[in-house]
Amino acid sequence: MTYIKNYKDMHTNWSNLHDAVRMYEYGLFKKSINDYSSILEVGIGEGFLTGIFLNEFKKVVSVDNDKSVVSYIGQKFKKYSNLHLIDDSFENIGNHSIVKEVKNIFLGHVMEHVYDPVLSLKVLKRHCDKDALIYLSVPNALSLHRLAAVQMGLLKTCYDLTEQDQKLGHKRQYDMTRFKSDLVSSGLSIVESGGIFVKPLSNSQIEKYYSRDMIKAFLSISNILKENCGEIYAICTIS
Repeated sequence: MTYIKNYKDMHTNWSNLHDAVRMYEYGLFKKSINDYSSILEVGIGEGFLTGIFLNEFKKVVSVDNDKSVVSYIGQKFKKYSNLHLIDDSFENIGNHSIVKEVKNIFLGHVMEHVYDPVLSLKVLKRHCDKDALIYLSVPNALSLHRLAAVQMGLLKTCYDLTEQDQKLGHKRQYDMTRFKSDLVSSGLSIVESGGIFVKPLSNSQIEKYYSRDMIKAFLSISNILKENCGEIYAICTIS
C-alpha cells in the first residue's frame, strides 16, 4: 500500500458526505455482526469510525501506515483503553499476532490502494480468526458521476484513474464483477453485496449543493441502482 502524505486531510472538503456514507456502511455491516468483542479496521483516516467502534466493541485494533495518523488518533482517543494502534501497511498485517484475535474486520476503501489485493486478502485470511466476519467496500467505476464524465469527455473510460484518484493513491477502479472476482479468488465467501449512495455529482459538488436530507435520500435508494452507486460493498466470511 502506498504511503500518501496528509491522506486524512484529503476528505475535509466533503466531510458531511464522508461521515454520512461511513455511518451507512457501518449500519450495513452491523446487521450481520453477532460478536462485539473485537474489530479490526484498516485505514483510519480522521478516525470517524474509530470513535464509534471504541464505544461499541470491547477491543478495537486500528491499522494505518501513516505515522502521523497513528499519532493523531492515539492522542484523540487517549482516554480509551480498548484501542490498539498498529503503524503498518495492510500487506504486513500478518506480522501482528493480535489480528488472530479479532472477530470483525472493516476494510473500507482499502482494496483499490494495495498493489495486489488478492494476495493481501489471502494473507489476511491465513492469519485471522476462522470465524471472522469481513466488510469490504471500494469506489465504483460504474458510478453515475463517472458515466457522465465519460459522456462529457472528462474520462476516456469509467476505469481510468482521475487526478484525484492518483492523489489518493488509487491503483485501480472496480466494478461489481471485478470486485467479486477478487474476493472469490482470495478465498472469501460472499454473504451479501450491494451499492452505497447514488452519486450523480462529485464529492465536492455534493457537499456544496446537497442538504443532509438529500444525502440521506440518495443513500436510501442505494439498492435501486446498486450497480451504479458511488461505492460497492460486500460482507464476507473466511470459509
